[in-house]
Amino acid sequence: MSQAEKRYKELFQELQSSLKELKKKLEQHKRDFTENPKWSFIADIEYINRQLKLIAEFV
Repeated sequence: MSQAEKRYKELFQELQSSLKELKKKLEQHKRDFTENPKWSFIADIEYINRQLKLIAEFV
């Protein structure tokens, strides 16, 4: 396996881990909103959605 392949594999695993962590945090965010519905939570989700769309367009 080349150095590039090894590095790609490492970074892809890191990405998968980050996505799992993001999902956990978003689930907590949803629970927090349910307990205390405020517009700031909506702003958070709007920002996250915009960033994810930018990432999706990049890939």
